[in-house]
Parts: sequence; C-alpha cells; structure tokens
Amino acid sequence: MDKRKKSIISIIALCLLLTGCQSESLKISIERQLKEYPESRVLDIYKCFCQDNLGPEHLIPNKEAAQNYLMSELAAYRHDLDSALYEKPTLRYFSVGDEGNYVRVDLSVILDSMINTENYLDAFVRSANEGVHRSPEEWKQKWTEIADCIRENFSDIPNASQDLAWIDSIMTGDDLIIHHSEAFGKAYHPHYRIISKDIFEAEILPLIQNKKVAPATEVNDAKNMTEQETTYFPAIDRYLVDEIGKHYSEGEHCVPFHHIVAVDERNAEDILIWGDFWVFNYNQVGDTLKCVSGGSHPGLMHVAQTENGFKVTAFEQVEDGSRFLPTAKKIFGDKFEAFQAINSDEKSREVLRAEVLGNYVKEQGLSVTMYQDYGWPAKRIGL
Repeated sequence: MDKRKKSIISIIALCLLLTGCQSESLKISIERQLKEYPESRVLDIYKCFCQDNLGPEHLIPNKEAAQNYLMSELAAYRHDLDSALYEKPTLRYFSVGDEGNYVRVDLSVILDSMINTENYLDAFVRSANEGVHRSPEEWKQKWTEIADCIRENFSDIPNASQDLAWIDSIMTGDDLIIHHSEAFGKAYHPHYRIISKDIFEAEILPLIQNKKVAPATEVNDAKNMTEQETTYFPAIDRYLVDEIGKHYSEGEHCVPFHHIVAVDERNAEDILIWGDFWVFNYNQVGDTLKCVSGGSHPGLMHVAQTENGFKVTAFEQVEDGSRFLPTAKKIFGDKFEAFQAINSDEKSREVLRAEVLGNYVKEQGLSVTMYQDYGWPAKRIGL
C-alpha cells in the first residue's frame, strides 16, 4: 500500500474516532442531566446544550434593566418559598452541556447570603457580554448531532419524538431560545442565571463552598429590597387588575406584570415606584390562555404603607400618541433612559410575561402550557 493510501486511511480512521468520542461525550452529558434532573424532557436537554453554546439569551447593554428584572424575580422567588409553594433546590449549581462553558447558578445563593446581589449580577452581565457565543449556524449543526444521540440512546424520554419534531420546526427560524418543559418547571421551579465557567470558578464557587456570608450591609440591602417588593407588589397587582384591567374587554383571567425601573422608599407614606406596567385579559381555550385585551401603562406609582398593608394612592401614567415622549420624559426624569431600555426590549418583556403566567397558572391550578396573542403563534409559558 503506498503512502498516499495509508494517509487517507489514517485520516478516515481519525475522523471516525473523533466522531465516536463526540457521541460518547454527548451521551455522558445527557445521562448526567437525567441523573440530576430525572424529570427532564428533550426540551430541557435542548435548553441545556443551547446555553452551553449560545450563552445567555442576548447581550446586556443595560445593567440597570438586568438588575430590576433580577430583583423582581428574587422577590417572586422569596414569596413562593415563604408561601411554601415549593422548597429550595439542593443543587445550587449545574454545569451545562458537554463543554461546560457556562454554569447555572440558582438564585437561592443570594437568598441564603452566600453571595450578594451586586456580585452575582456583575458576574452574570460579564458572562453575557464576554462569554462564549457561537453562531446560530454552528449551534444548529451541533444540535443535529445531539438529536441523533437522543434518538439512538434516549428515545424512552416521555414525549421525545414530538419534542424533537417541534425543535426541528424552529430550526428554520432565527429564534432558537426556548423555555423549560412543563414537567421540568413543576418538578424543579428553576430560578437561575447562567455564568461563564471561568468567572464561576474564580468568583462564585469559592463563596458557595465556604458558605461565606456577604458583607452585612449589602446583604441587608438586598434582603430588605426583596422583602419590600414582595410586600408592595401585590398592592400594585391589585391596582392594575381592579383599576386598569376593568377598562379592557373582560376575560376569564386578568394577569398583570411589571418591569420596575426605580424605587424611592424614603417616605413610607409615599413610596415612589417607576415602572413599565402591563395588564392582559385572557380566556382559557384548551391548554392555551388566549389574550382578548390588554396593554402597556408605564408611569409612576405612589404607594402608601398603612397599618393594614400597602395601597396604591396615585398613578401618574405616560400618555399615548404624540404625548408619549414628552410625558414619559417628565414622569421618568433622569430615569428616562433606563425606562426606554426596558420598554423597547420586547424579548426580555416576553420572557418576563411567560414567567409571570407560569406562576399564575401554578397558583390557580390551571391546566395550561401556552399563551397566545391574537394573530400570533402560541408560545410556551414559563413553567
């Protein structure tokens, strides 16, 4: 056999060896996820590998908006734990995918004072803006290999063939980010951010392992803020449902949500809450909440703390049409740019909306997995 033929055979053998190693690596990673999260579905395996390859859903140009969303989720998380809707996870962090470029870090590390909010947020923002981000084309090719591995070795996962078919359908588009499966949401109630491996190992893991308590002043600031938000958020929700939602076409379910821009709590009799407030009315049709009405009401809420709790005393709303910009600038003042960043970020808003709907569905005991706006495809809620 001449040298040229030997070289070709060697190359072919090497390619086969590498392919086999790659398949085995994928298999081991999927087995690891199923061991830690037995209720995982194919959708959750997809999400895990997707996060490993694409990182956080998008870059974060506005740290303040990311902080507001984080604080809102912390408040909801604390409320759910205090209400005994579920327990904290025993698994605080989890390395995603087969390469481990990112680590999911549960928000309970903040609630348990292992790390303060600012350091956690900073690690997340740097990970989003500086971490590994492969192209959509590279991810689609990688998923083809993962899907083949699932079909060959994990076809017994519930609903596997249907989920694989659905994922194939979204691969023709640009939106490759999906939510966790309903089964995963009900079993594990995920509340986390993904942080790059290097930042996690250098800055976050030592604090978790040592159970080091963050500086007292910073912990108290974060704890107080989440407790206060948990307290006056219900008052805001009641106001949005009772005073704003009633002006829309009635539905079976009225579900508000809000992106908080800033809070001034110096005066308990007049707490100032600037935000982008939304209200939607839905009717349930099968497993879908179909939106019948709703809209945006950005502005400034005035809330008073009384002996009986909290109450919205006034609401300065941004006006519509040609009056939107001048009234928004007047109401938000030096917070206008932060408001603009939040108000224009439709993708983050839909993620928050799906999350709030997921909490609402669980609290109400509804058999719902999707929500749908008129004229648009149905989307999965954030279970």
